[in-house]
Amino acid sequence: MNKIGILYGYWSRDWEVDYTPYLQKVKELGFDTLEINTLYLMNMSDDAKQRFREHADEVGVDVLAVIGVPLKYDVASPDGTVRKNGIAYIKHLIKICADMRIPCASGVLYAAWLAKLEDHGVSKSVCWKHSVASMKEICKVAEDLNVDLNLEVVNRYETYLINTCGEALAYLADVNSPNAYVHLDTYHMNIEEDSMTGAIMAAGNTLGHFHIGENNRKPPGTGEMPWQAIFNALKEIRYERSIVMEPFVQPGGTVGRDISVYRDLMPGADLDAEAKKSVEFVRSLLA
Repeated sequence: MNKIGILYGYWSRDWEVDYTPYLQKVKELGFDTLEINTLYLMNMSDDAKQRFREHADEVGVDVLAVIGVPLKYDVASPDGTVRKNGIAYIKHLIKICADMRIPCASGVLYAAWLAKLEDHGVSKSVCWKHSVASMKEICKVAEDLNVDLNLEVVNRYETYLINTCGEALAYLADVNSPNAYVHLDTYHMNIEEDSMTGAIMAAGNTLGHFHIGENNRKPPGTGEMPWQAIFNALKEIRYERSIVMEPFVQPGGTVGRDISVYRDLMPGADLDAEAKKSVEFVRSLLA
C-alpha cells in the first residue's frame, strides 16, 4: 500500500523552521512520511542534518523533500550565469538528499518557482530549451547518486513552463533520464487539466510523486475533489509510490505570502485533528 505523507507547511507559517518536532507529530497522527523543504536543509549544519535523520529513523518516519527554486537559481533563465549557478545549486541539493538518505526531490526544479515568462524577454520555447539542457546536466548527478527528480506540474500562476501532464511528458522525453519523473498535484490539476483522471492515466509509470489537496488547498476530504475517481485512476496505473498531502490553510509568514493565503481557511479548527481525519479518509480510499 502507498505510504501517506504530509508537508510540514500545513502547520508552519514560515518555510525555514526546525523540522524535527514534526516527525513525532506526523507519526502520532497516522502518517508514514514527512515532506520537508530541501532549500532550508542548506542552512543546517552537518551535525543538525545527521541528528534529524537519526531522529526520523528512531521515530519510524520516512522523509521526502520538495524544492521551489529561487529566481536567482533559475535553470530556464536566458542569463547563462543564472543557469550555471542554478545547475550548481540543484546539484548541491541532490547531494544533500543523497547524504540524508532522502530518495527523491520533488517540485518545480525545471525553472524558478513563481518566475514570469515576461520578465525573461524571450519566448517559452527558448526557456524550454535552456531548461532541458540544464536538467540533462543535473540528471547526471541524480543518476550517479541514485536520487529521483520528480518534476511538478503546477498551475499557470506559479510557472509558465509546465502546466499540464502532457507538457511534463514532453519535457521528460526531451531530458531522457531514467531518474526524471512526473509529479502531479490535485490542486494544480484541478486548475489546468481537462481531465484529472486522464492526466493520471497518461502519466502511467512515469508518475514519480503525487500531491493531494482540495480545490482550495484544505486537507483531502473537506472539499469538492472527485477523490474516488482520482484514487481509482491511481490504482489503474498501479501507482505504488508516496501520496503526500500539501494543505495550506493559514495566512501570514513566508508560507502565506508565497502561497497567497490571505484568510484563515479553517478558523477555530484543531489542525492536528483535521489532519488525522484526512489521513484516515485517504487510507479508506486506498483500501
